[in-house]
Amino acid sequence: MDSITQFVLGAALGELVAGKKAGNKALFWGGVAGTIPDLDIVFSPLFTELENLSVHRGFSHSLVFGFLAAPVFGWLLSKVYRKPSAMVVKDWVKLFFWGIFTHPLLDAFTLYGTQLFLPFSNYRVALNTISIVDPGYTLPLLLSMILVMVFRRRKPDLSFAINKAGLVLSSGYLILTIFNKWYVERIFSAALNEQRITVDNSLSNPVLFSNLLWYCVARNDST
Repeated sequence: MDSITQFVLGAALGELVAGKKAGNKALFWGGVAGTIPDLDIVFSPLFTELENLSVHRGFSHSLVFGFLAAPVFGWLLSKVYRKPSAMVVKDWVKLFFWGIFTHPLLDAFTLYGTQLFLPFSNYRVALNTISIVDPGYTLPLLLSMILVMVFRRRKPDLSFAINKAGLVLSSGYLILTIFNKWYVERIFSAALNEQRITVDNSLSNPVLFSNLLWYCVARNDST
């Protein structure tokens, strides 16, 4: 997904796990955690365009990376924000873990996918249910993040509830894209069968900015 989406997802998770202790710092550092896996692009000049297809969304997008990186970043932040502070090392580690860990999981729902199981397997998980830019997923998180900052001091319980609502709405939308893909592929398969076209494999993916319009491609030994 795009960087804005990953930032607001990380911010929402940061607020969820540490907002009551860290305040707006939880939003900010949660957002930073959500974008850390994409820092692998700094190495792109060292590789060819073809090589970058495997380098980007590589080890920094694996599930293992979250377990390794979160303690490092959590420890560093605990040194930056020394006592007196309600946040201890384990709180910062938890914040960074969920921000980093969920980044590749979300990317796995896109066409480009991610190599979740590195270093044990380079298989790229790509569910193709959501576009890399989809306001339907991003806007609930973005709006809730803004409202959390507005209401935090006056109504902390309300801001916490708003943040959870944003996460529920965005997650519900993501689940909806799975069913939408299944529905679209049924229509596509029925159209091929109606024309008596046998295919070896097919691909379906939503267009940018929407989950309502899709394109589908099928292939056989001649076409």
